[in-house]
Amino acid sequence: ILIGQVLPVISRKLSLNDNHGGQLFIAQFIGSLTGNFIYNFTVKRFGFLFSIMVGTLALALGCLIINANNWMICFAGFVILGIGIGATLTSIN
Repeated sequence: ILIGQVLPVISRKLSLNDNHGGQLFIAQFIGSLTGNFIYNFTVKRFGFLFSIMVGTLALALGCLIINANNWMICFAGFVILGIGIGATLTSIN
């Protein structure tokens, strides 16, 4: 969701090539799948509200981390952002 808007800025900031830029999309997708699995676990144990809160915190943390000056930390930020997307959107829908 967010990667399309920030990828040009991150590519310039970190001097990314096309390979690294494409890996950020994969990172967000894998994080989103992980977020869906987390959603399944947390809704059964704690309910929808807890899953939404966990997802929202992951979204906030991921947005903070993608501003890092290191490509690997930025990659981890997109994984965390994807986890937030997977957990939050699934819970809300």
